[in-house]
Amino acid sequence: MRLAALSNRFGGTERQRPPEPGRAAPAALAEHSPAACFGYQPDALWTAGHISVLDELFGQGFLLPGGAEEVLQQVRPLDLGSAAALLLLGVGVGGPARVIAGQFGAAVSAYEAEPALAPAGADSAVGAGDPAGRMTLEQWQPRAASLRTHSFERALVLLPLASGVAEAMLMTAFERLQTAGQLVMVDLVAAAPPERSDPVRAAGPRAERPSPEPPTEADVTRMLGGLGFDVRGTEDLTERHVRQALGAWQRLAGTMRERRPDRERAAIILAEGERWRLRLQMMREGRLRLVLWHATLWGGG
Repeated sequence: MRLAALSNRFGGTERQRPPEPGRAAPAALAEHSPAACFGYQPDALWTAGHISVLDELFGQGFLLPGGAEEVLQQVRPLDLGSAAALLLLGVGVGGPARVIAGQFGAAVSAYEAEPALAPAGADSAVGAGDPAGRMTLEQWQPRAASLRTHSFERALVLLPLASGVAEAMLMTAFERLQTAGQLVMVDLVAAAPPERSDPVRAAGPRAERPSPEPPTEADVTRMLGGLGFDVRGTEDLTERHVRQALGAWQRLAGTMRERRPDRERAAIILAEGERWRLRLQMMREGRLRLVLWHATLWGGG
């Protein structure tokens, strides 16, 4: 395994810091679609081995850097408490739902759109313990019978653009939130409308396959407004995301020097490392950003 190459990619210091919603109709999110732009994994890569590598990188049940601490930072605008009912869309493999239920005592109804991840998330949550039975985790469907209209005060939506069903997911949040309910959404966007020749798509696992460009922060803000949300504020998480990712990969590289992985695991780590190298390169160049939106629903669904 090329441990030295992996260490050189992620073991150095950070070289450079990355440089009123309207009521317009929602952006055609299918045009911005998902996999190659955002580094989301195709279904074939969501194996037990791949999830195990991500567990080692980011913490059990988490698909992104920062783990439990980052999720708790992201939900701060929602002012959660033990009486809150939280709708969580895009739960991944259970970590965010578990930490929110455990920290706040909130009742968390979590849904994952990716078919290969939903059962993995349920297994992860069960294995790590469900705090006081305060969370459920199921595969998301646009008209899930278990999702009652106007039954939630808060919603957290994680990386919906990567799923390819962002508009339907956010419509689910719109229909299920109570009037004046609050939403936090976190996703990757282009820093500016890129030229068609710009290889932003290279961040994805299938870089050879043409892919539309990702939306900008303004695109997403307009789309939320068109769906009935009043965006109260946004936060650029890019710098923190880069720092957390570098730290996770540095720790993994150190671990591998002491305990070399077998050939199969090494191949997964190298492929995942290349995806992250490309993503972080684009973030350092100012072409890709991670943004949080905090919005309130007015008028009901």
